[in-house]
Amino acid sequence: MTETAATPRVVKNLLVTIGATSYSKHVNNCTITPTTPVQNWKGGTPDSLVPDVGAPTYVCALTLVHDYQNADSLYNFLLANAGTTATLVYQPDADGDFSVSVDVVLISPTVGGDVDKFNQSTIQMPCGAPAFTYPS
Repeated sequence: MTETAATPRVVKNLLVTIGATSYSKHVNNCTITPTTPVQNWKGGTPDSLVPDVGAPTYVCALTLVHDYQNADSLYNFLLANAGTTATLVYQPDADGDFSVSVDVVLISPTVGGDVDKFNQSTIQMPCGAPAFTYPS
């Protein structure tokens, strides 16, 4: 049996772009999660079990800082463009060759937060199936 080497990397220099704009300094988490519906038919006998797996749907979660003062911030961009669709590209290593591209429906972030803390939002944007670009 061949053992495949593991080459995990800690995310230290992510890249998140929406359209032609990088928002990497505004985001500290980008996660694209599939949800796959699974159901089972179970008949009246022990050997009567039929599984069915449906097509996945996807959500792109971003955790972003509230930056009210910068007119070009991701926070203000999301407030101004909520409900529109845009292409988001995520690279866990900004200098690497692996990236994920998804079309997301932009969602407004929360407003406000705790005193003496950086206010942030984690938004859950519906998106299409991700397209992956792998290193050559």
